[in-house]
Amino acid sequence: MGRAPADEERVKERARSWVLIGLAVLLGVGVGVGAAVVTGRDGSEAVDQDDLAEPSTVSLPPQQVGNAIGFLDAWDRFRNGTFVVDLRFERTVSGKDEPLVSDGILVQQPPRRIVRAFGNESSVYADGAQTCELGDDSSSLCSAARPTEPYDVQVARELSILSQYFSGDSPLYRVEAPTPGCFRLFLYRAMPLPPYGDLAQFCFDAATGAMTLFETTTASGSDRSIAQGITTTVTEADFGRS
Repeated sequence: MGRAPADEERVKERARSWVLIGLAVLLGVGVGVGAAVVTGRDGSEAVDQDDLAEPSTVSLPPQQVGNAIGFLDAWDRFRNGTFVVDLRFERTVSGKDEPLVSDGILVQQPPRRIVRAFGNESSVYADGAQTCELGDDSSSLCSAARPTEPYDVQVARELSILSQYFSGDSPLYRVEAPTPGCFRLFLYRAMPLPPYGDLAQFCFDAATGAMTLFETTTASGSDRSIAQGITTTVTEADFGRS
């Protein structure tokens, strides 16, 4: 028996809601989720380059500090790389047998970045950002374009926020590096809606710096994006809609 129309729409809405979060993380802008809770700021102030110090070593074991710095270095390289990544997105909900899945793509040529999946597209350009819901016949419904900061300022802000997640007497996350190029973030300090869930894993390609795996896990399920292929040749056609 097929799903009722209302059920189908709820499934689509859950997919759209999740993919906007997943796309934001891949685009970088998702790093700020929860930043105001962690830092006490609203995220609107400028980031001073002098603030981008290594994570505080207070109460952190030496290995944790090294792992955190390694993750920040990998993130910096990822955000400054040029590549096209074919992706598979998966969302598994606790108690449900079948995950929500979608093929997608990340095209990055700083300062331009586009991610598409689940019929959605999130894009960042030199002077703005936009999210669109793509139609089947090349039509689309897009949000109003919003201005963005210069690319290097965006990356600096992300690194500053991430470094604070690993700093202080009671860091939000502790970082492990189980294999070269991979990092696991374990929630250390409880907070409502932590930015990367209870557990997150990030893996980066050694050759290109591209993110090959991003996974978050909570009590309600898990979200994953997995690289299926990577190329460093980026063309204008890649930024067009397929």
